[in-house]
Amino acid sequence: MTSAWDAIVVGAGVIGSAVAYFLQEAGLSVCLIDRGAVAAGTTSASAGHTSVQGRVPGPALDLALANVRLLGELKRALPDDFEYVQSGGLILAEDETEYRLLRQFAAKQAAHAPVEFWEAEDVRRAEPHLNPARILGATYCALDGYANPMRLAIALAHA
Repeated sequence: MTSAWDAIVVGAGVIGSAVAYFLQEAGLSVCLIDRGAVAAGTTSASAGHTSVQGRVPGPALDLALANVRLLGELKRALPDDFEYVQSGGLILAEDETEYRLLRQFAAKQAAHAPVEFWEAEDVRRAEPHLNPARILGATYCALDGYANPMRLAIALAHA
């Protein structure tokens, strides 16, 4: 054990573990501490959903796209599986107002992110277990997905 550290990171959730990981990657000696186990706090309550399509152009979309790129890089770099999957995501339209708004949104968003508008038949082909009587259409983004935030924090802390 080292008696002198270049950096001490307090909090071993996904953020603290990521800070410690990247400081270590930059060549610093790092001590990561937490009052409990790695990922046992707020990180354990996170859904882990990675959504690109719902972010409007600007800082929120820029961060979402950077997050997707970073998760892909970490999936290749870390030896531990943190269950990152780009499954794609749907936002469903269940009435005429939602249908119109999502169609307009997809048209605008497509200039900034890979967002498509799907008609009801497209949604039924992709997700046959959804109630066809309720779904009029949807937006779809292939970049949307999920990761297990607890496993990600642990993978970063162990790296």
